[in-house]
Amino acid sequence: MSLFGNLFRPRPQPATILTEAIERLQMGLLTKLTVHYSGRFSPKEALVLANCVLTYAMLTEPLGADAQKYYKAHKKLVHDEAARLSDNLAVREAFSYLYAAITLHLVIQTRSPLSEPAVLLGNRATELSLYIPNTYDICGSGDALECVQAIGVFAQNYLDQAVDRGGVPKVRRGLAPRIGSYHLGMRTTDVSRLAEFTPNERAALNLAVEFRNERIYHAPPAGFAGASWDIVLGAVDNQVFKISALLTLPNREQRDTQWRSVDAQLRTALGAPASTPPTMITWDTEDGNVVMNRAEGGGAYALVLTLTSRAVSGFARIK
Repeated sequence: MSLFGNLFRPRPQPATILTEAIERLQMGLLTKLTVHYSGRFSPKEALVLANCVLTYAMLTEPLGADAQKYYKAHKKLVHDEAARLSDNLAVREAFSYLYAAITLHLVIQTRSPLSEPAVLLGNRATELSLYIPNTYDICGSGDALECVQAIGVFAQNYLDQAVDRGGVPKVRRGLAPRIGSYHLGMRTTDVSRLAEFTPNERAALNLAVEFRNERIYHAPPAGFAGASWDIVLGAVDNQVFKISALLTLPNREQRDTQWRSVDAQLRTALGAPASTPPTMITWDTEDGNVVMNRAEGGGAYALVLTLTSRAVSGFARIK
């Protein structure tokens, strides 16, 4: 979630969401791989090969006796095809999400981010040159619950695309918008009247990820989409990598009207979103990602717009 996330935190069931996401990603990947191999193999062999490649990538046994026999007889082929997964745009990103989903599920099961199964899975991903994204890559924040929800949405969309055989690689279009005078990559020295979060305010965020030399600031309000938004900036070494904008409205009708207005404005600038669940829309941009949430709680109705820079991938984590 954004830096305002604790105000409107949802109550998902992460283990259930992840289990369903893993199943959907497996089904979608099996379908995509089968179609991919059908150009070189018979339909039956293409399905068995897809089964073997998918399960090899996941460190599990092939499903079914026929697939297990095929793997023993064609082990080199399976390994060679698995090594090519990172070059296959139809499955590469989905494998990254699958690894992230399994890793998070293992964390929930073992209560350890470094359990032996998680380490082995990470080693397999490295072997296959497949990236395991962190929460900032997936949903633009360090909130693990929001990350789980985003994985669930991606998994459903990917399965739908695979069944329709109409999926295309995600395309980044445009740059994250400016919120008033604020933009990703700007220097904090260019902003007047910043107030750094107090230790208590920072602790209340319960951040899952923190970076070396990271600072979080209250900033003056800014105009965007015809409204004035409260602003919080995240910066590392005085460079802004996150902008969170909060708009609170008196009722659900006004909030949803503003939601549609901002959605239309961002679609015009950035194109179709990467995901569109009921309460969160995300766009993948050239310089980062944009996440828009709508939420309510305690009689407040809010929109939260969060911009996160791709520069976070190069920051040193301390948590």
